[in-house]
Amino acid sequence: MKGSLGRVFPLLVGLALIVATGLFSGLRSSLEAVAGLDPAVLAPLCIVYGLSWVLRGSRLVQIISMFKSSIRFRDAFGTELIADLANQVIPARLGDVTKIVYLAEKGYLRYPESIFSAFLVRALDLTALLFMALLCIPGLPSAGSPAGPFHIAVGALLFLACALAAWLFWFRTEVLLRAFIGPAARLRPHIRQLRSTLQGRGTAFARLFLTSLLIWVFDVMTLLVFLWSLGVRLGPLQTAFVLFASNLAKAIPFSPNGLGVYEGAMVLLLSGFGVERGTAFAVSILDHAFMNAFSIILALLALARLKMDFAGLKALAVRGGALRERGSGQVAPEAVALDEQVVPDQQGQQAPEGPAVVPPP
Repeated sequence: MKGSLGRVFPLLVGLALIVATGLFSGLRSSLEAVAGLDPAVLAPLCIVYGLSWVLRGSRLVQIISMFKSSIRFRDAFGTELIADLANQVIPARLGDVTKIVYLAEKGYLRYPESIFSAFLVRALDLTALLFMALLCIPGLPSAGSPAGPFHIAVGALLFLACALAAWLFWFRTEVLLRAFIGPAARLRPHIRQLRSTLQGRGTAFARLFLTSLLIWVFDVMTLLVFLWSLGVRLGPLQTAFVLFASNLAKAIPFSPNGLGVYEGAMVLLLSGFGVERGTAFAVSILDHAFMNAFSIILALLALARLKMDFAGLKALAVRGGALRERGSGQVAPEAVALDEQVVPDQQGQQAPEGPAVVPPP
């Protein structure tokens, strides 16, 4: 019962936030705005948002290659999709640990490397959001701008902290490790080993960061298509800032995939730029619902491609949850039926078909 409540309660809270935002915005005007939407707009939306997911798969390929291993693009593409699906249907951001366990059990990475890859994706997204939001601020109208001096200062400090940590990790690892004191000191040998495992020049992180920027550019284009299709002529910089700030607002796992939080933040931001509240609510619902529905459909196809069902996805999440709770980076080895295709082993060699047992690190 407790587990069921833990799954249902965040969803109910998210739905309650959506209802409250809708009542605040004006449901009648929102419905009128949605009624004027041309279904033909789905074609460019699918292309634009689909490219965003293509880049996410490409980014994972780049990360895994830095560990002297390899993964085919379609498998990396599917891995990102099923992790996103777990985030939507399983509470507490278990999509990340699902990806960690999957990559380790398939032999693409060892557990410490897989944990780092998931962390790196989150850090890249956060840094890209902060960077692009800061770039947008000079182009925002001074009147009614939701970005005050305090928000700008906090965003700039967070971005600089992320950039400095990445530079130190890559070029001055021992200097970075001095910041790990107290209980965190036990992480030093693991971080040192991770850095020694990574290959590539200093431009490796730069390429990953550029890919992350492109991912969010296509997400901005998705929101822009919705705005224009509903007759809202908001500028690209304002649209970009709204999307970045709305995604930053849902960074805390308050509800499944930021349900309700994303919509509420977007309504406040759009109305701050002069968009009528009912239309702003319609845009927020359409944008979030489309992105979720599109990724779910792709994830279902990915599950079929990876020969996995919902039970298998949940089992990955359960093992990942146990990994996160123990915090030891250890999961009991289990026999995992590999895909019928050949997958790389730890040294980037080709492993034969058939079942394999992947030992813990």
